[in-house]
Amino acid sequence: VAWSFAAVLFRPVPLLEMIGDGVPLKGEQMNSQDITMVAWSYATLLAPERRVFDFLSAAAIRSIQNFNAQDLSNTAWAFATAGANATEMMNAIADEACSRPRDFNCQ
Repeated sequence: VAWSFAAVLFRPVPLLEMIGDGVPLKGEQMNSQDITMVAWSYATLLAPERRVFDFLSAAAIRSIQNFNAQDLSNTAWAFATAGANATEMMNAIADEACSRPRDFNCQ
């Protein structure tokens, strides 16, 4: 749902707060695409839900080996755009990308 609103740059604050409350409850059920899309959505909408980024960062670190190249790139972009302080996760993304350079193109 968050992605849909972000795609049209519509920022329904109560909905984003409700989604933010639910993200930690999903826990281990979130896959790499879920993590990436929520991070992208919140970054695109400049949603100030730092607790969401903190949770997503921890979830990404736990499952980083399951991220494809696009998930890695989009997650790094989302956290950088949001100004989220996630040094450990960014290092994990960099390490994972370095471990499989053939998965990335020159972009």
